[in-house]
Amino acid sequence: MVVCLFIPVVNGILILLIGCYYSAKSLVGDALEDVATFEEQKQLTRDNRLGILVMGLLHFALLLVPFVGLLAPAIIGSSMCHFCFRAKARQLAI
Repeated sequence: MVVCLFIPVVNGILILLIGCYYSAKSLVGDALEDVATFEEQKQLTRDNRLGILVMGLLHFALLLVPFVGLLAPAIIGSSMCHFCFRAKARQLAI
């Protein structure tokens, strides 16, 4: 993976994907603070890596829209809470 950072076009895409993933992943703990234990949060993150990446990409795209970007923190927080609660409900249903 580190080798990909030296390829001109791939490094930009890879850095964008990593940044989007970790920015969305950082909100999982806040969304599930009193709802799930730390172990459940780690399991939820492991099971939904692709969903978290997609949420991060959608949040990044939302920030690019000029006036919608002003509402982005509220939209991002509520969408991650919704995503995490749905993932937690799916985890309990199994």
